[in-house]
Amino acid sequence: MKNLNFSNRYILWSIIIILILCFTYSYKLIQEKETKVNINETFEKHSYQSNEKELGTYDFPNINVELESESETLLNKFFSKDNLLLLFLLLYSIALSVLFTYREKSRISKEVLDEKLKIEKERIQSKVNVYENIEEELVKYKNVVTPELEIKNLDKKISDEVNYILFSSRVILEKVLLSICNSNEINEDTLNNMIFNLYKKKILDPQTNGYAHTIKAFGNRVAHPSLNKKMTFNAKDALLVLSTLVALLNILEAKKLLKGFENA
Repeated sequence: MKNLNFSNRYILWSIIIILILCFTYSYKLIQEKETKVNINETFEKHSYQSNEKELGTYDFPNINVELESESETLLNKFFSKDNLLLLFLLLYSIALSVLFTYREKSRISKEVLDEKLKIEKERIQSKVNVYENIEEELVKYKNVVTPELEIKNLDKKISDEVNYILFSSRVILEKVLLSICNSNEINEDTLNNMIFNLYKKKILDPQTNGYAHTIKAFGNRVAHPSLNKKMTFNAKDALLVLSTLVALLNILEAKKLLKGFENA
């Protein structure tokens, strides 16, 4: 019984129909039993074997029989007490089923709506938190990222100016690596060659080397779009690149490789 879900209309209707059939069957059995008892009592009361009356002296009552029409008979049978009771129970069960179904749908709809609103609220809050964290991290490197990247209204730029974010991040990367190359007497070259030379001299480790290539790849796609294979970037791409840039700047700062930007 614990596993029965009465909010399921099929289970509810099955139980209602079974109950109606059981009730009707029980009611008919009781009626038949009472009828048999009455017949037996009548038979015993007027039995010829009881010696109350002789067969020859039995008085037959005058019986005037009026045959009912077939339509009237069917009508009377249809509106008999048994059928009316059955019809009432059926209509009552239908009303209960509709009521329970409507109530359950209303409850489920409200729960689904509340859950959707909760998820949307959490998503918006999470998005706001991520944007705020990125902005706070970039503010610490304001001398490094400006003027290439304007931090003010960064959330709108992430949503509406994705290409600006991606290209600006690549320019910042190139500016930072160029400064590190000059500090370590490495010749100026293309961005790809600077990354390679700094990694070769172990100034960039495998992690920072991967960060640099990620920022470069997105920036190059924006700077050199392909006519045959167009690519559209979204806010997730902008967040990925900015997060990678922040992680790279944190490591370079820890290694004291951003000294040239302290008084910029």
